[in-house]
Amino acid sequence: MPRVAPPRRAIDTPARIPHVRRAAFAAPRQLIQLMTRMQRPEIVAALKDLLRQQKQLKVDVESIGEDTRLSQVGFDSISILDFIYDVESRFNVRTDIADLVRMEQVKDLIDHLEGKLAG
Repeated sequence: MPRVAPPRRAIDTPARIPHVRRAAFAAPRQLIQLMTRMQRPEIVAALKDLLRQQKQLKVDVESIGEDTRLSQVGFDSISILDFIYDVESRFNVRTDIADLVRMEQVKDLIDHLEGKLAG
């Protein structure tokens, strides 16, 4: 008598595998992010684009480097939260207030985004 394969269990379905489920329902930009990793220069360029949209900056965006302190950029307590919200939306990441408090320089923000995007 031939052996019949057992029916597939629910756990084997793609909907139960987290990364498949997430990719299947992700927005196109999010799906592309799942497939490719942003490199540091791309992150810096995207951050500069977001900084250009900020109206209250004290310095020219092109003069902002990785060693620039966030306090020198010209953010106040409200505008930094507004900027971080834009960053979270652009990169599809979440940033805790505790992480934000630890960021002193622009490179800290870039390092944070690299870590979030890598894993």
